[in-house]
Amino acid sequence: MIYSRAIALRIFTHKLRLAKLPDAERDGMLLYSFGQASFAVVFRFGVVVFWNVPLVQQQHFLAEMMVYTKIPLEVQYTEEYQLSINKKDDIGYNKISVQKLELTDAISMSFVFAQSTVLARLETEADEQLYHLNRILRPIEKYGKITMRRKQLLKQLGQVLRDRTHAFYEFGFDNAPADASNDDRRQRIHAELKMQLDITGRIAQVNAKWDTVTEEMQFLFSLITEREDLHIELILVFFALIVDILLTLWEILA
Repeated sequence: MIYSRAIALRIFTHKLRLAKLPDAERDGMLLYSFGQASFAVVFRFGVVVFWNVPLVQQQHFLAEMMVYTKIPLEVQYTEEYQLSINKKDDIGYNKISVQKLELTDAISMSFVFAQSTVLARLETEADEQLYHLNRILRPIEKYGKITMRRKQLLKQLGQVLRDRTHAFYEFGFDNAPADASNDDRRQRIHAELKMQLDITGRIAQVNAKWDTVTEEMQFLFSLITEREDLHIELILVFFALIVDILLTLWEILA
């Protein structure tokens, strides 16, 4: 089995490397071997991909490395894939067959699995923000007014922008490792796996969701700002009118 686990927002691989010497290192990834065709690939953006590693051993390995994580996820995201070795290379839905599984093969394919797992988390976060946005918009549809104040909405918008920044700045998983392209077979498997997991399409979809949330919340913020500015203008007009009435009365009574 293959287990791709998103465990944190970031893993400090440079510190982990000193404490737990890896069997190999590629493009910032740390690679640990547990025997023949049994590996753990650690990515600095918070994902660990296990190949043929028993669950008990996985938990022990993760427990050792949690001290080197930035912010452990309260809900860890795990994707599972069936693995068959010594068979014809074939990529299917939630399963993969390979003629052989060497360390370089695991490196190449682990990157795609890690992307998919991070995207699953980002998709959930984007959907949650869309749900919150819908709750904000509902009173406008029902009552024709905005119930939120500018400070409250600004804080919500700040959280959305921060989450979006984390999505592709903090994780930074755009570039595939060199092992995915230095061999025709691995390059083909990497491309087929990326297509099967729809990595490119899902990245575009997550971006589209973030665009929708950001644009709608910015529009709401402009409406609230205009509303509050109008209230201030009305208060000033009312105050000026009161002053004018008082001065007029003073002149009449003086």
